[in-house]
Amino acid sequence: MPENPQANQNQADTSVGLDSIQKAVHRRFQTDNVLPRWMKVTPTSNGKTVNIKVFSDLEAASTGDGKFIFFIPSWWAELALLGAEAYVTGASSSGALTIQVRNVTDSVDMLSTAITIDQSELSSLTAATPVVINAGNATVAAGDQIAIDVDGAGTSAEGLGVVLLFG
Repeated sequence: MPENPQANQNQADTSVGLDSIQKAVHRRFQTDNVLPRWMKVTPTSNGKTVNIKVFSDLEAASTGDGKFIFFIPSWWAELALLGAEAYVTGASSSGALTIQVRNVTDSVDMLSTAITIDQSELSSLTAATPVVINAGNATVAAGDQIAIDVDGAGTSAEGLGVVLLFG
């Protein structure tokens, strides 16, 4: 009897769970038109850029600690936070968004002045108050957990993303 390649493929995908995860994400996107939270690391000439989607494009930003937490792998030990920016896909109609980057493991804020996205703006690039990295708290160690804290969410802001540069 000839083998059914589709049956083998489904069996292989189910064993790792990848197929079911991809289908669930695809189903959620089709029904809600919402992508889940995600993080992408891209090597650059300056270091490693970490792009984090804290809230999906249709999800309102809300305040709170640990809205997104990620792990520092051993091969990133001794890298330092060099840059921090943020963006939204729907601007705040009233009030600014303020975002802090916190080293959970060391219980310290990595920014002396939080990232700010001013009212009616889509990014922190033109913020009236620029972000300031705390040089004393910028270096990460293997195993550190880094949190994105939202200290101010403005009104009706959606789709918050944070971009960090480590080098």
